[in-house]
Amino acid sequence: MKLKFLLAFIFAVLVIASFTVRAGEVHNVGTSEEFAEAIEVLECGDTIRLTANIEHEGPVSIYNAITIDRNGYILYLSADTQGRTSTITVAYNGSIMLEGDGEFNVSNSSGTAVFSNTGIVMVNNVTSKGRDGSRGVSAMPGANVIVIGDVSGDSPIGAWGDVVVTVYGNVTVRGSWHLGVIAERGANIHITGNVYGTTSRRDFHGAVTARHEGSLITVRGNVIGFAGNGVTVHEDAHVRVYGSIGRFNTALQLRTGGSAFVEGNMYGSIMSIGDYNELEFAGELFELDSLPYVFSFTAGVRLHFNSYHIICAHSINILQTMDTTPIIADGNTLVPLRFIAYTLGAQPSWKSETREITLIQDNESLTFAIGELAYGMDMHAKIINDRTFVSLYFVEAFFSAVTRWTSNEQRIEITWE
Repeated sequence: MKLKFLLAFIFAVLVIASFTVRAGEVHNVGTSEEFAEAIEVLECGDTIRLTANIEHEGPVSIYNAITIDRNGYILYLSADTQGRTSTITVAYNGSIMLEGDGEFNVSNSSGTAVFSNTGIVMVNNVTSKGRDGSRGVSAMPGANVIVIGDVSGDSPIGAWGDVVVTVYGNVTVRGSWHLGVIAERGANIHITGNVYGTTSRRDFHGAVTARHEGSLITVRGNVIGFAGNGVTVHEDAHVRVYGSIGRFNTALQLRTGGSAFVEGNMYGSIMSIGDYNELEFAGELFELDSLPYVFSFTAGVRLHFNSYHIICAHSINILQTMDTTPIIADGNTLVPLRFIAYTLGAQPSWKSETREITLIQDNESLTFAIGELAYGMDMHAKIINDRTFVSLYFVEAFFSAVTRWTSNEQRIEITWE
């Protein structure tokens, strides 16, 4: 009996011991040497607590879940890796959480500053000073990178796959390479501040670029630059800009399947050079220097300008944007004729002497004067604020289109063959 009791007691002790969780150690560090020593022995759950400001040079790898207690001080990690590795690499089961006041800043003179493919990585500010696509943050599947401050680099953020990168400050794109902030293969990038493009390259692909289905970039501030493209969206990706896009040669470029929402204004042209693109645009479009307002749309493009929505069914070029929104008069919805005509592939002309309008589309033409009813009209055309308006009924009749009015959204949808 005593032997059975003793064996049961030993078994219980072994079971309890097997479920004992190691309490994380606190490593107090005040010099670069002490920091390097702590990195070598870190285990899961450990904390690095700063006791002074530290500048540490050389690549650092984190393979366990750790905490950095800034404790009111600054930890600055730097490296010159020539693109071979990163200043800090977080992989396997690694993660970095931050505690206390202070800063944890990371930079690289020639390569990537922060690389992660696992867990949560928190950092204050990230800088990459290299060229040819060197990145501030490079995030691969499994990563969740949180930058409390700013990010800068030649291509400051690159995210690929099932990852999330969140930046609470601003992002600066130096852009000696052809890409800036880029999300691919379903990655999500969220930027609370502004994105600044500082390159003068006219072939710059985009300060912000999203491609592949599920990829999303959100910018709460403005996207500001000097040349090239501001925002480029490909292949069923989506970009949302709540500020303005400005001073680029092309403010927004949509490629096949790309979609975008822009709440502010756009300065520069908008181009859609693929099929089935969608744009919701609540601001105004402004011409830059001698740049025309050029849209090159192909099949299935959806445009939302304020309360206006149109679906393009064939390849067209629009040389002028809609500079006025639809109105409701006498219970009828009226739309600006010139913009509708260009968009649906017709050529309008105006004869001021007789106040006559001629519409030519394919082999058909129609001429009518302001104030008279022409074929397909349920009410005569009106001139309001120097713009000619016609009813949706006329659009249906002349262009063989189908129109739909959604009253709660104040939205018009026009489709045609």
